[in-house]
Amino acid sequence: MPTQYKSLSFAFQGCGRRADPIGKKDVGPAFAIWLFPGWCGAHRFYLNRFRTGLVMLAWTSVATILTIIIIGFAMFPVVWVWWAVDAFLISKWVAEHNAWVEGVLGTESEDDIVKEWSDQERVGNRES
Repeated sequence: MPTQYKSLSFAFQGCGRRADPIGKKDVGPAFAIWLFPGWCGAHRFYLNRFRTGLVMLAWTSVATILTIIIIGFAMFPVVWVWWAVDAFLISKWVAEHNAWVEGVLGTESEDDIVKEWSDQERVGNRES
């Protein structure tokens, strides 16, 4: 594996086994993550939607901080609506991700897969 991707692989290791961002995802864990820490965008991170996950996390964090001066309470409904809409999109995102993984795994080596995944994340082709 090229040096530039070793840190990428290391970043996705956990509990003694590799938790690849390019592996197939399941709907069950995605909905469980959506239900409990989903209001802060955790389900988006699981589904490799890092940019919008960070936006959701930032919006929730700012709203939480601003509740001190009462403005934050007006920001929470945006998060709640966004979180509710995501419930209807999770199955589609999982299916899209798994189709993408099947297409990539069928034709390329692991190094090419990691490179393509990181290129797509950089360009933003996998965001919606």
